[in-house]
Amino acid sequence: MLRLYVFLILFFSVCLSVFGQRLNISTADIVLPFGSTLMSTSIKLPTEKLIQILQTAPSSPQFERILKAYVENKFRLLINDKPNVLRFVGKRVDEKFTWLEYESFVGSTVSEVRVSNSLLIEQYSNQRNIINFSIRGARKTVICHKGREEQQLSF
Repeated sequence: MLRLYVFLILFFSVCLSVFGQRLNISTADIVLPFGSTLMSTSIKLPTEKLIQILQTAPSSPQFERILKAYVENKFRLLINDKPNVLRFVGKRVDEKFTWLEYESFVGSTVSEVRVSNSLLIEQYSNQRNIINFSIRGARKTVICHKGREEQQLSF
């Protein structure tokens, strides 16, 4: 896994120097431990970009409501061809990043996962959404970007 992260960092560094534009990167970590049916999803997004898209400041009373609606519309999981309902657990915001925490229940068997992640992609053509999966010990990573917002994995 460390090799994958090093490769991704080097790859994006080369892309940055070759294409001369700054990549926007967000991450999501989806974890389902052995013997559990409770899956946790943690999404990390740049706060500055969220403020621009949502047109509201994190200190405003409606920020959380608007942010949750945005994520519900742009981030979806299907487990074994069934929609996986994410329950919002909480958020943490600082000047650089906003972390969103969700949890959901899955069946005893997870053989196929389909993820659709178009967060920030419509507004930023150089957006890359890295999604790390750890499903009962099996680790996989996918990258969603403009034109390839949906990915499918088998476990």
